[in-house]
Amino acid sequence: MNNHMELIDKNYLRLQFRDKVYRKNATEFHNFFQDIMEKAFPDFQRINPYGKEGDAGNDGYRPNKGIYYQVYAPKNPNEKEARAAQKLKEDFEKLKTGWDQISRIKTFYFVFNDKGAGVSIKIEKALAELKNDNQKIEFKKLILKDLEEIFFTLKKEQILALGFDVDSTNALRIAREYLEKLEVDLDRESMKFVLRTLERLKDIVSSLRDENLGLDYEIFEARALSKLEKKKEAKEKYESLCKRYPDDPRAFLYLAEIYLESEDLKKNKRLLKQAEGIDSDHWLLALEKLAREYRLGSQIDITKIDERVFPNDPRVKSIFYRLYSLFLERSGDQTKADSFIERAIHSYPDNIKNYHTKLLILEVRICSQDRNREELQKDVQDLLTKIEAVEQKATEWGELSPRNQAILNSMKLDLFYFQGDRPGIEKLAKESFDLQMRCYFDQAIDELLVRLLVFVELPQKDFERLIQYLEGAEKAISDDLAKEIVFQFNFKRKLLAEGKTFFEAIKNKSFLDFISDLENKKYEQVWLFLKQDLRFAVAMANTAKEFPDLRRKIIENLPNDASIQKEKLQLLLNYEENNINEAFNLLKGFDLSNLTYFECKPILEIAQQKKAWDFVIEILEKLLKYEKDQRVVLQLKLQLFTANLNLERFPDVVQIGEEILSNSNEVDLLDTKNKEVLLGQTLGVRLKRGQYPEAKVLMEKHLSFSNTFEFKLGVEAEVYLKTTKLTKLLNLLWRP
Repeated sequence: MNNHMELIDKNYLRLQFRDKVYRKNATEFHNFFQDIMEKAFPDFQRINPYGKEGDAGNDGYRPNKGIYYQVYAPKNPNEKEARAAQKLKEDFEKLKTGWDQISRIKTFYFVFNDKGAGVSIKIEKALAELKNDNQKIEFKKLILKDLEEIFFTLKKEQILALGFDVDSTNALRIAREYLEKLEVDLDRESMKFVLRTLERLKDIVSSLRDENLGLDYEIFEARALSKLEKKKEAKEKYESLCKRYPDDPRAFLYLAEIYLESEDLKKNKRLLKQAEGIDSDHWLLALEKLAREYRLGSQIDITKIDERVFPNDPRVKSIFYRLYSLFLERSGDQTKADSFIERAIHSYPDNIKNYHTKLLILEVRICSQDRNREELQKDVQDLLTKIEAVEQKATEWGELSPRNQAILNSMKLDLFYFQGDRPGIEKLAKESFDLQMRCYFDQAIDELLVRLLVFVELPQKDFERLIQYLEGAEKAISDDLAKEIVFQFNFKRKLLAEGKTFFEAIKNKSFLDFISDLENKKYEQVWLFLKQDLRFAVAMANTAKEFPDLRRKIIENLPNDASIQKEKLQLLLNYEENNINEAFNLLKGFDLSNLTYFECKPILEIAQQKKAWDFVIEILEKLLKYEKDQRVVLQLKLQLFTANLNLERFPDVVQIGEEILSNSNEVDLLDTKNKEVLLGQTLGVRLKRGQYPEAKVLMEKHLSFSNTFEFKLGVEAEVYLKTTKLTKLLNLLWRP
């Protein structure tokens, strides 16, 4: 501590300083930086943008020494580092052009509000490149720690003038206010900042020796650990707090929440009862009871919801609105559910869970309501846009936690399914899996894994990683997740060996018995297990390819329910066993309009093998409505071209062929041979229909696709012959 700081608690001031730096962006930080520099360096001159020229890259300088500063303060430094590196170079060039003649540049500082995170190699590289191009100039960065060092050279009265509280006797009040402000960051789940701030606050709280402040700090710290997926540490801390502070219900209630998330309902109930004995009117007790009812699938009497009794604190009030919106949605009162979730957001727009809940409500409606394809696709795209907006908001706050990003990804996977976006699903599924593996395994992650595994077969390494993760989990896996694990083993044909070992390791007797019956071909017992969940039975009929006899038995025993669609299962079984004739006989009775994108592929192959071109055309047209990948779209169009050609639907052949030939993006995907073939077949159809002038126009438009002598002698010659261009024909035939 320097001579000016003898009576000031440096940690106390550092806390205030870093809070200001973190919360200031753009112009606010720009002004804050200039205020400090003016006080630290009497020769510092601030420069404010003026007119069209702006500041010409100069945010302040010390003219006598040739030292210049350029400030960049984005909301999220990590996201904007590439832009920061680019801006660094751009602003220096502007500075060199506009200011070098006024005061020669000797030192250039790039002032970057990194908010304590440090800088990346991109900025270091940009500085090195500028140094290489400007050997006589020194290039430096100035980040939070550097500005902090300058700040601590200021005198007490200068620090006071900057709006800082230098009286350490106010530390208790300031620390409490700081914890309250940190609630916003915790609700936003800006966890990196929360962690750094808690570390800085810890010494101050400890030195103040205030028991109530210490308790508040520890509870806050445990909540942060929980959000950081460190549930074990959070539980240990809460358990310690329950013993040390038995008259405060908060630790009991937050611990009850963790047990609810882990589906330990007995411990959850016991802790709620203990908390009620301490303070039966605590707002958190009411919320945790509501959360338990919702998790249990109960329905409350929505007519008794009274907004007038909600606490006045906007943050707490918004949680009540959010929870009740879920009950209202469950009851079918969508209008009031919408009203409550909007009020939750309006009351307190800084809680990421409010936005998640709104998106979840909208997703459930899309998945559960019947509508035509156009309306469905519009709603799906609208919801994807809303999800992107929430992701952007979270990025502005800091970054999404793995759990929050996994939740949003899970919604997107469902929506990509409705769009038939297989490439999008495959790409997002990998990212989602990696995110989920970084989370503590609780009921929410259990559900997210179920939703993910519905869409993908995990690669072997990822599957091994999942098995290891689940074997080390504290919570037992749900039956739904156990079923998805069975399917994954089925895909890999390892259910009887590795599958059995896994269910032994997690001590899941019911699924272990199921696998044992399967191994011993006790199919009656297997069916008794499967029929308790017909969705599971149908999925086994789809995935248990090692057990064809079992698959037939399942299909035979399934009820004749339209929702089950036994014929599709029989069709797929016959297709996989190469009984194409039987599969096609079943296909002829299908309503193809009801096929999903993912059901179309095997059915397309059956129709193509049987040369049932009318079926092929209908399926291809359905696939083209969904497909987005440009290469796949082109292949589907070419197949559609061929199918129509085989049926001699010549107008459609011409339309498809000429559309592809006129689309430069699609033509670029074709090799030389296929361009010529497509042109030749399209010209051939024009000639067959007697459309000779049109054929000539088409050929001359795409002459560059005519490459082989055979094409010129055959197709090209015939076009000219039909259009009586004999001179041109002779030139063509006698061309060396």
